Amino acid sequence: MDNEISNAEFIPPEEQEELSFSDKLIGIITSPSRTMGQVAKATPNISNWLTPLIIFIVISGIATYLYGTNSALKAEMEEKSMQAIEKSFQDRIDKGEITQEQADEQKEKIMEQMNIGTGSKLVFQFIGISIYTFIAFFFINLIYFSFIKFLIKGEGTYSHVLNAYGLSYYILILQTIITIILSLAFNKFYMGLSLVNFFDVEMLSFSGFLLRKADPLLIWFYAVLGISYAKMFKSDDVKKYIILSFAVWILGNLLLYYLSTVSQVFSGFAM
Repeated sequence: MDNEISNAEFIPPEEQEELSFSDKLIGIITSPSRTMGQVAKATPNISNWLTPLIIFIVISGIATYLYGTNSALKAEMEEKSMQAIEKSFQDRIDKGEITQEQADEQKEKIMEQMNIGTGSKLVFQFIGISIYTFIAFFFINLIYFSFIKFLIKGEGTYSHVLNAYGLSYYILILQTIITIILSLAFNKFYMGLSLVNFFDVEMLSFSGFLLRKADPLLIWFYAVLGISYAKMFKSDDVKKYIILSFAVWILGNLLLYYLSTVSQVFSGFAM
């Protein structure tokens, strides 16, 4: 009997087949719950977050080039930037932080930077976007991982968070592509599908801040992100992960907006 058992053929358990790139790309958009459920059965894969991150950076670089070489879009973006800068300087003058002369000197330096050759400026912008995107990606995921691990008590690793956030990133890629198409089609700079596109408000005002976040694609991204976290951490309570996803997004952005009103250093992050 023992010999029969020892000689019996060992049949390994059925392994979960890895989804293809196209299956993940289409699945995260059309059926995120089912797709992430399948992804969660496999070992976390670096390509799940590195591929969409690189695609996002490349498309952002293409967008920077297209905007920078389109005269109408370039003029609009520079005008809005100067309006925001002048308002920021005026606020600092009113608070007594700087004098009018100091503000004028700083504005001249900014204007000189804007007049740098298009090619050189676009290269520096692309490098800046790449570095910022990578740093922000890992930092945001670290925040989510901390909340999931210590608040929700989720069973998983930082790699699980990276995989969930990375695959959900395809929705932000879609948002960027739509933004590029709309901006070039109408020769007007669009910010995704947010309501700020349809109202004449100051970009750095609180109303402008709220309208920028009222974007169906952005809301969809955070809903899918919550679902992805729940699946990667093998939780049946999807609702609490969706709530966490939106809570970190909303509270984090409110904090950045408040900091932008206190210090000019954070003004770019509140966009």
